[in-house]
Amino acid sequence: MARQQIIDVGKGLFLVRYASANDRANPPSVSIAPAPGSERAITTILHPDARDATLWQPGTGLVFRSTAPGQIAVNVMPAGPRGSVAASVEIETLTQGVPPVPAKLTQQRPSNQITFTDDLVGNEDDDEEEEGVQASVLPPLPASGGGEVRVLGHVAGRGDVTAGPDEWLAGPSAPSRIEGIAIEWPSCPPGAKLRYAVTYGTRNPASSGLKDLGTFVGSRGKAMPITGIALELVGATGQQIVAEALFLGSPLSRSKGPKVQLSGPTRQEPLVGLRLSLTEAAESKPPRQNPAVRPVAAVEAAPRSTGRVRVFRGKAGAG
Repeated sequence: MARQQIIDVGKGLFLVRYASANDRANPPSVSIAPAPGSERAITTILHPDARDATLWQPGTGLVFRSTAPGQIAVNVMPAGPRGSVAASVEIETLTQGVPPVPAKLTQQRPSNQITFTDDLVGNEDDDEEEEGVQASVLPPLPASGGGEVRVLGHVAGRGDVTAGPDEWLAGPSAPSRIEGIAIEWPSCPPGAKLRYAVTYGTRNPASSGLKDLGTFVGSRGKAMPITGIALELVGATGQQIVAEALFLGSPLSRSKGPKVQLSGPTRQEPLVGLRLSLTEAAESKPPRQNPAVRPVAAVEAAPRSTGRVRVFRGKAGAG
């Protein structure tokens, strides 16, 4: 059975590399095409002798160019009726570099590694529960000074990204669908607890329930955005949560206190930006000023994957 994964891409030049396949004798083929609605923005660059954007075995690759943010469809087709579709495909961003800037402003964009497996999945609701509610504990993030929180988020088209205290995950300058998060508080004082939950999915929304620090909630690589987030802080005397969220097509939302809940006007808008911090409850300094934020234009929801797909963070491509 063929498998498909829809991937969000930004403006740029990308290399698609067929990395590996379980069945080396009869590997599945991998084809690349613009997703519906992205045909005008995305074009493939093929070998002169190639007729279509199909990779026939591991070790091959092709390039595509995107003149605006859009989506591509990665399709895997077995070599025969009972052939394997277990394959690994890497999408790397190609760049010519930028003029020299201070080192602290330089940031590499991660690539996507897409892994298709032969495992069959059940119905849609069962699949959502496996990837979201039954979340696993992530390895601890490297410790940093202070007692501030940090957020690891799975961002569509970018993979796993970490935002430090008072830093945006996606956000006003680079809005992108956030599909899952994990929160770390390296210097959490004894007796204190910070718990969090998300609502994810738009057709059949599911809730993760409140989870402890370090637990991933939501989904990865399934085009299932977070549509609501709740946090609660207990046992931390004198501290409060400050949360800012940007939901698709909505103005910036900001809330603070020991308990925080954020969602869009209809509770179905995807989360495309998140910033968290902890402050003193009696703090009276004025709120941090943000640049003018325009509501992000609504976009058509991405088609769901037809099989089990996992998207992992990879190494950036070299220009």
